[in-house]
Amino acid sequence: FFDRVVTNPPFSLLRQTLSRLFELDASFIILAPLSILVREYFKEWRDRISILIPEKRIQFEKDGSAERSPFDVIYLVYPCLSEKLVYL
Repeated sequence: FFDRVVTNPPFSLLRQTLSRLFELDASFIILAPLSILVREYFKEWRDRISILIPEKRIQFEKDGSAERSPFDVIYLVYPCLSEKLVYL
């Protein structure tokens, strides 16, 4: 099996990915758009995770060069850490 899932799924599949990870009760760190915090479907899980907030906007690599993301992202961590909200 595995100890922890570290993933960056397509954001269009985030709901299904989170649902499956919680169904498996799998420990995970997952990259997600900040906007997930206001999604209705996310409410059932938000008390079970920690949220890591990067100090600055993350850069993604595309075609060998880093590009600044047009949106903010956070890391969702399960099981919950000792702190629910962590600024990196």
